[in-house]
Amino acid sequence: MNPRGDAGGPITVGICEDDLEFVEILKANVFTLENGFEVVFTHGSAFEFIESIPIGVVMTRESAREYMPDLLVIDVMPSGTHSTSYSRPDGVTSMAHVRQVGLTSPILVISSLADSIIEELLRDANLEDASYIRKSATLTPRKILEAARKAVGRG
Repeated sequence: MNPRGDAGGPITVGICEDDLEFVEILKANVFTLENGFEVVFTHGSAFEFIESIPIGVVMTRESAREYMPDLLVIDVMPSGTHSTSYSRPDGVTSMAHVRQVGLTSPILVISSLADSIIEELLRDANLEDASYIRKSATLTPRKILEAARKAVGRG
């Protein structure tokens, strides 16, 4: 996957979200070709996205371009809220790891957590440059689209 947003093509988007209904809403109403976006992958979590990178790939800035979209949209919940019996990193921890190996695509966090909690999680993971928007009853596709465009510098 080579990012194409800078070349005049659609902005490529990867969605890491476990709410499949919400993913479908995003794909149908926000991240469409008509809006200038192309969804190139969806995963249930940022951790699953990282696991999808083939074993043996040495993550460098050069190889990262093969796997990172122009914008990564992730859902965030606090550590320990996963329903699995083993501990796995939450989205913020996973994205902090991604940044440590040189992946610099903008991140848009969409979460139902309170703003202060999201800000603290991002600050603790040194991801203050990530954008976020809160899931709420008043969240509209237009607000998400505006946040996404702003995150990639086109808003």
